[in-house]
Amino acid sequence: MMADVSLSSLLFINQFYYPDCSATSQLLEQLAEGMARRGFEVTVLTGNTGCEGGRLSDSRKEVHEHVSIIRVLSTRFGKSTTIGRLTDYLTFYISVLVRVLFLRRFDVVVVLTTPPLIAWVGSVAQTLKGSRFIYWVQDLYPEIAAALGALKADSLTYRTCALISRRILHAADATVAVGEDMASKLSAGNSALKEIRVIHNWADEGQLKPVEPSRNTFLQEQALADKLVILYAGNFGLAHEFDLVLRVAKELKDDPEIVFVFVGSGKRRGEIEEAIRQNHLSNVRLLPSVPLERLQEVLSAASIGLVTERPEVEGLMVPSKVYGLMATARPILFLGPIQSDCARIVQKAQCGLVVAPHNKELFLRSIRDLQNNRQKGEKMGQSGRQWFLRHYSKSVALGNFAALFDKILTLWAPMITVGEKNNRAGAASSSLPAERKRVS
Repeated sequence: MMADVSLSSLLFINQFYYPDCSATSQLLEQLAEGMARRGFEVTVLTGNTGCEGGRLSDSRKEVHEHVSIIRVLSTRFGKSTTIGRLTDYLTFYISVLVRVLFLRRFDVVVVLTTPPLIAWVGSVAQTLKGSRFIYWVQDLYPEIAAALGALKADSLTYRTCALISRRILHAADATVAVGEDMASKLSAGNSALKEIRVIHNWADEGQLKPVEPSRNTFLQEQALADKLVILYAGNFGLAHEFDLVLRVAKELKDDPEIVFVFVGSGKRRGEIEEAIRQNHLSNVRLLPSVPLERLQEVLSAASIGLVTERPEVEGLMVPSKVYGLMATARPILFLGPIQSDCARIVQKAQCGLVVAPHNKELFLRSIRDLQNNRQKGEKMGQSGRQWFLRHYSKSVALGNFAALFDKILTLWAPMITVGEKNNRAGAASSSLPAERKRVS
């Protein structure tokens, strides 16, 4: 049975949203707009700052691509200090809770994991307003905080956060994990979970396509056309491995053909800058983040797309950059746990090579292998693009989410009275364009 989505309202909650360009912002933007195009009435409750700081909008309410955006106020100390970050989190928690209490009831509330444990607000909406609650887990807290040294696993703070996390999981009508390993960790010891689904993150197949070198202005601007470009593009975060990469770059700095290119921002950018300075790494370039419209040029410039993951965070996250590299048909060199979700993706898609952490010799050999056999890399890239289109494209992911919403709403349908249906039908008719009212 197909739920009548023209009567259905969705509320998404995440700290960051359009026009912020962080990974969760972009994913949520594409999901929200995709569901609006399918006929849902969509609202996003978010902050008024970006993940890099600074105000995003002066408007508390706006509509973008048929998605209603409600922005709440919070402090803007940023990520430079722990106290500042915690204060930003706390004020955002309070603002979101207050806003949810005064908003009308939504059929389904979907909450992400930025900031950590904000999903408890979804359980509040479920309890007080009768909404269905879906927990979309991007990073597994508090486990990832302990893995990265931000919390001690035997501390009172950790145990309190773990208790809150378990209660959120038990309350959720459905939990969405971004990988099989994460789903296994979520299920372990949580037999009360109502439903858990794996819906991988994705890239936009229309937005990210391979760009031929002759048309790639990024390659030309950076004078990289005749180089073997080893590209890392994304967040320089604590969960990613850079030390071994920079040690290998030091060993290869006398090879004029090889260039390591880092594009992005994050907490560990300073470490990379320092390594470049101390070791005189003329073969390493550190560039700022690029606008989204230039991303396909940047990714397509890679002779080798580098994805890294520290062993400590295995199963607690999945690096989203793997999907963009697959979309642009780039061969991937994954440096991380060989049994992780990301490693399995690369191996199943036959789109690159997997190297265990700290295996410097194999990492070097893998680079040389792809340097000496460019056709092998191109074949891997094409294989990755085809696998991506079948499994990790935006259209596939949005279809998976729509099926989940349909199931949740179908199960809930008997609980909705005729009067409520008529009220929602009137609201949908006034707020949605005619061609978007219904999915057949």
